Amino acid sequence: MSKLPSTLINSILLSDMTEGEIDSFLKFTEKKEFPKNSTIFIQNMDGESFYLIAGGRGELTWMVTEGTEKKLAELVPGECFGEMALFNPGPRAVTARVVEDSEIYILTKKKFDEMKEKKPKVCLNFVIALSKKTADNLRGTVRTFSDSMKVDG
Repeated sequence: MSKLPSTLINSILLSDMTEGEIDSFLKFTEKKEFPKNSTIFIQNMDGESFYLIAGGRGELTWMVTEGTEKKLAELVPGECFGEMALFNPGPRAVTARVVEDSEIYILTKKKFDEMKEKKPKVCLNFVIALSKKTADNLRGTVRTFSDSMKVDG
């Protein structure tokens, strides 16, 4: 297996995969270096890829008004984003940038479809991991929303 940082191997995305499955998954990705302050994609741009941070840090922002953005998430190694583009391509809901030099694995929709055909078990494990991530995110959002709705008595 290629030498991956433990933050990546232990990420929610890869932690339940075997070494062989991780190697197979990575063969469908392209590793790319992004210099500090690079924009990966912009809100409303057509989505076509999924991203997994191997090193560095990123952030997701949402445009509130013209010229004003709200930071929604800070991303560290092992975290991923852009998964909607693999299942329901369309305009990006947010803007993604790196805030320091970063190394990111990119899985395009085309390569995802190829993985479904050539490595269905790896693809299934990947989709299950993404589902777990989505469920965790949804639980966190519900808790945050619920806490903000509590009224002091």
